[in-house]
Amino acid sequence: MEGIDAEHSTRDLPGGLRTTDVNAPDLNQGFIDLNLPFSGGSKTLRGGRQSFAFGKQRLVSPLPWGNAYRHWDGFTAILDTHGWNATGFWSEFAPVNKYEFDEPDGQTKFYGLYVTHGKPVDPIAVDLYFLGLDKQDSVTFNRTTGPEERYTIGGRLFGSSHGFDYEVENAFQFGQVGSGDVGAWMIATEGGYTFKLPLAPRLWLGFDYASGDDSAGGDVGTFN
Repeated sequence: MEGIDAEHSTRDLPGGLRTTDVNAPDLNQGFIDLNLPFSGGSKTLRGGRQSFAFGKQRLVSPLPWGNAYRHWDGFTAILDTHGWNATGFWSEFAPVNKYEFDEPDGQTKFYGLYVTHGKPVDPIAVDLYFLGLDKQDSVTFNRTTGPEERYTIGGRLFGSSHGFDYEVENAFQFGQVGSGDVGAWMIATEGGYTFKLPLAPRLWLGFDYASGDDSAGGDVGTFN
């Protein structure tokens, strides 16, 4: 169980204090794990409030660099075996209510499967994932408005060797926003070298690209 008390004195900007600034004493995470070890690894069943962080947290993150964290209420099944980790989950978003208890909104469901083989210190490691987002509240992307049903499939190749490291991530999205079809994609790359010097300085170069829309209304090409 993990609590949170995120406070902020003032914010002299339009909108005042945001839900990323303040979350009065609340439950950040609180879940029960059932661990089922077997000869080749382990299985874990988890239920309750939890935060999700996958890969480099480009797509799924509790926003640990913010003052108030994201969290979800739901169920997770985790399988670890022979260097593979597979995490399947189904959840409802519990948005921050700044001065009251955070409860699931009943409008946003998030589910998927995230599979990883290897670690960043290995020469070659890989992530594969499927993510589903179902938002019944109306959203707007470049004048296309309505409920959002969006699916993301993607992968990430990464690793390191002899001081060099690399990463390539690519994902595609499809689904619907209102009556408009979703067709979006993104790519992110990064490479670097860590010097064998005090404080281990690292020189790196990266490139990120995400699709958008050419014209207002109709189908949605904006990556979310």
